[in-house]
Amino acid sequence: MLVVEKIEGNVVTIEDGNSHFNLNKTEISFSINEGDVIQLIDGEYYPDESATKLRKAKLAALQNSLFSK
Repeated sequence: MLVVEKIEGNVVTIEDGNSHFNLNKTEISFSINEGDVIQLIDGEYYPDESATKLRKAKLAALQNSLFSK
């Protein structure tokens, strides 16, 4: 799973499991935000909207369980 970790100017830092790499924002042809999940298919990056929603829901549930006690 490729997750957009941070965006600084034209540099997008991607987390791929335990490693990280940087992309130029021009390599991604769609709007992205930190925390979004993307896919690399045949050398092109694509948004994975369903994985992004699922990831954000899991993170929100974890956050709620930690802070609602």
